[in-house]
Amino acid sequence: MVLSLAVVCEAAADQQTGSDLADRVVRAEVAWIEDGHLMHLRTWRGFTLADRFLPWTQVDDLARAQRIRAHGHFDGWPGAPDAHVTRLALLLFIAADPRPDGVVLLRDDDRQTARRTGLEQARNTSRIGVPIVIGLAHPKRECWVLAGFDPENEHESDRLNWASIRGSGQRNSRPST
Repeated sequence: MVLSLAVVCEAAADQQTGSDLADRVVRAEVAWIEDGHLMHLRTWRGFTLADRFLPWTQVDDLARAQRIRAHGHFDGWPGAPDAHVTRLALLLFIAADPRPDGVVLLRDDDRQTARRTGLEQARNTSRIGVPIVIGLAHPKRECWVLAGFDPENEHESDRLNWASIRGSGQRNSRPST
């Protein structure tokens, strides 16, 4: 059985980064999953199976087109930023055919500390009946991407050492280039 994992995010780059990170975690934590097998165990999707993700900017229009409305408070509290749109997205997935087996909500917090609260309010009051994971980038998704460099020769090793010494505030002479 292939798991269908729905993603709500801002752009294709967010979906790519978020799904890549999730796949890395699964491969690292589940010993029996090998690199080439994961694609046969899960699929990433949007509102429909044909969509790669559901953009946050399309949730309101899609909900209106599907005649889905969301009203009210969240466990008696007014909704924090993003609570309402997240509730609508989760209601869309309840109406989706087929329903996803899990939902991933990816969002930049844009330095809005209450954004996490809104996402959690909607998740905690949802009746979708599947796992809902929140990925919140502070301040932007680009912070999730780390670049690595493995030097291939002595010259590159010297330059890397110089860069790390310079970054630490120590003063040394720069290696020759």
